[in-house]
Amino acid sequence: MLIGSDPDRFPSELWVEMTEGFIAATEALFRYLEGWAFTKANPHLVQAAREQANEC
Repeated sequence: MLIGSDPDRFPSELWVEMTEGFIAATEALFRYLEGWAFTKANPHLVQAAREQANEC
């Protein structure tokens, strides 16, 4: 049973490349979410960093 088009219409190397790209994009999303969660959990640290950056 297939969902969509025939999987053999693309070479296997392309499937590997697409999978690696998806994994890289997912890792980037997780890094962003980790930063977002840190910012929400530590607003005082973020504010201090902003103030220090504005002084420079």
